Amino acid sequence: MNCKILDSSVSCPIGIAPVGLHVLAHQEAELATAKACCKEDCVFILSSSASSDIETVANEVSGLREVRPVLWMQTYIHKDRSVTMGIIRKAEASGFSAIVVTVDSPNCGLWRKVIPEDFFKMVATKMPNLPSLPRLS
Repeated sequence: MNCKILDSSVSCPIGIAPVGLHVLAHQEAELATAKACCKEDCVFILSSSASSDIETVANEVSGLREVRPVLWMQTYIHKDRSVTMGIIRKAEASGFSAIVVTVDSPNCGLWRKVIPEDFFKMVATKMPNLPSLPRLS
Protein backbone atom coordinates (compact mmCIF):
# COMPACT_ATOMS: atom_id res chain seq x y z
CA MET A 1 0.00 0.00 0.00
CA ASN A 2 1.28 3.47 -0.85
CA CYS A 3 -0.23 6.81 0.01
CA LYS A 4 0.62 10.48 0.19
CA ILE A 5 0.56 12.53 3.37
CA LEU A 6 1.37 16.23 3.02
CA ASP A 7 3.22 15.60 -0.26
CA SER A 8 5.30 12.76 1.19
CA SER A 9 4.95 9.24 -0.15
CA VAL A 10 4.72 6.62 2.57
CA SER A 11 3.75 2.96 2.72
CA CYS A 12 0.85 3.50 5.10
CA PRO A 13 -1.13 6.41 6.55
CA ILE A 14 0.40 5.88 9.98
CA GLY A 15 2.99 7.90 11.84
CA ILE A 16 4.79 7.29 15.08
CA ALA A 17 3.41 9.80 17.56
CA PRO A 18 5.73 12.19 19.36
CA VAL A 19 6.88 10.63 22.62
CA GLY A 20 9.68 12.19 24.61
CA LEU A 21 12.66 10.68 26.35
CA HIS A 22 13.10 7.44 24.42
CA VAL A 23 16.45 7.17 26.20
CA LEU A 24 14.55 5.89 29.22
CA ALA A 25 13.66 2.80 27.17
CA HIS A 26 16.77 2.31 25.02
CA GLN A 27 20.22 3.84 24.77
CA GLU A 28 19.82 4.71 21.06
CA ALA A 29 16.68 6.66 21.98
CA GLU A 30 14.84 8.42 19.13
CA LEU A 31 17.60 7.54 16.67
CA ALA A 32 16.53 3.90 16.74
CA THR A 33 12.84 4.79 16.41
CA ALA A 34 13.48 7.18 13.52
CA LYS A 35 15.58 4.59 11.67
CA ALA A 36 12.88 1.96 12.14
CA CYS A 37 10.22 4.32 10.77
CA CYS A 38 12.35 5.09 7.75
CA LYS A 39 12.94 1.42 7.05
CA GLU A 40 9.19 0.78 7.26
CA ASP A 41 8.50 3.88 5.15
CA CYS A 42 6.25 5.65 7.63
CA VAL A 43 6.19 9.08 9.25
CA PHE A 44 8.32 9.72 12.32
CA ILE A 45 7.25 12.62 14.54
CA LEU A 46 10.06 13.80 16.82
CA SER A 47 8.93 15.18 20.17
CA SER A 48 10.29 18.51 21.36
CA SER A 49 10.87 16.57 24.61
CA ALA A 50 13.07 14.06 22.80
CA SER A 51 16.33 12.92 24.29
CA SER A 52 17.95 13.21 20.83
CA ASP A 53 18.42 16.59 19.23
CA ILE A 54 16.77 17.58 15.96
CA GLU A 55 19.96 17.77 13.90
CA THR A 56 21.29 14.40 15.10
CA VAL A 57 18.05 12.60 14.19
CA ALA A 58 18.02 14.21 10.75
CA ASN A 59 21.67 13.36 10.11
CA GLU A 60 21.25 9.77 11.30
CA VAL A 61 18.37 8.97 8.94
CA SER A 62 19.75 10.91 5.98
CA GLY A 63 22.57 8.36 5.79
CA LEU A 64 20.23 5.40 5.38
CA ARG A 65 20.33 3.73 1.98
CA GLU A 66 17.29 3.35 -0.24
CA VAL A 67 14.91 5.23 2.05
CA ARG A 68 13.47 8.71 1.99
CA PRO A 69 12.91 9.80 5.56
CA VAL A 70 9.62 11.48 6.37
CA LEU A 71 10.34 13.50 9.49
CA TRP A 72 7.90 15.78 11.25
CA MET A 73 8.61 17.87 14.35
CA GLN A 74 6.27 18.30 17.32
CA THR A 75 6.25 21.40 19.47
CA TYR A 76 4.09 23.28 21.87
CA ILE A 77 3.42 26.99 21.65
CA HIS A 78 5.76 27.93 24.46
CA LYS A 79 5.23 31.02 26.59
CA ASP A 80 8.61 32.19 25.36
CA ARG A 81 7.88 32.24 21.63
CA SER A 82 11.58 32.23 20.81
CA VAL A 83 11.73 28.63 22.10
CA THR A 84 8.93 27.64 19.72
CA MET A 85 10.52 29.46 16.79
CA GLY A 86 13.93 27.96 17.58
CA ILE A 87 12.49 24.45 17.39
CA ILE A 88 10.66 25.23 14.14
CA ARG A 89 13.72 26.81 12.52
CA LYS A 90 16.01 23.91 13.50
CA ALA A 91 13.48 21.39 12.17
CA GLU A 92 13.10 23.29 8.92
CA ALA A 93 16.87 23.59 8.46
CA SER A 94 17.26 19.87 9.17
CA GLY A 95 14.76 18.82 6.49
CA PHE A 96 11.69 18.08 8.60
CA SER A 97 8.68 18.45 6.34
CA ALA A 98 5.92 19.34 8.81
CA ILE A 99 5.35 20.86 12.22
CA VAL A 100 2.90 19.15 14.57
CA VAL A 101 1.57 21.57 17.17
CA THR A 102 0.35 20.10 20.44
CA VAL A 103 -2.28 22.37 21.94
CA ASP A 104 -2.73 20.86 25.37
CA SER A 105 -0.56 22.00 28.23
CA PRO A 106 3.23 21.60 27.96
CA ASN A 107 3.30 21.58 31.77
CA CYS A 108 3.37 18.49 33.90
CA GLY A 109 0.02 17.34 35.19
CA LEU A 110 -0.93 15.55 38.38
CA TRP A 111 1.56 12.75 37.70
CA ARG A 112 4.28 15.17 38.86
CA LYS A 113 3.06 14.52 42.41
CA VAL A 114 3.60 10.75 42.20
CA ILE A 115 7.00 10.59 40.51
CA PRO A 116 10.12 11.05 42.66
CA GLU A 117 11.75 14.49 42.37
CA ASP A 118 15.09 13.01 41.31
CA PHE A 119 13.39 11.80 38.11
CA PHE A 120 12.89 15.43 37.06
CA LYS A 121 16.49 16.28 37.89
CA MET A 122 17.65 13.44 35.62
CA VAL A 123 15.37 14.09 32.65
CA ALA A 124 15.86 17.86 32.62
CA THR A 125 19.41 17.26 31.36
CA LYS A 126 18.25 14.88 28.63
CA MET A 127 16.06 17.19 26.51
CA PRO A 128 18.45 19.03 24.16
CA ASN A 129 15.65 20.57 22.06
CA LEU A 130 14.46 22.54 25.07
CA PRO A 131 17.62 24.36 26.22
CA SER A 132 15.65 26.97 28.15
CA LEU A 133 13.92 24.31 30.24
CA PRO A 134 14.44 25.14 33.89
CA ARG A 135 17.22 22.91 35.18
CA LEU A 136 16.72 21.61 38.66
CA SER A 137 19.75 21.64 40.92
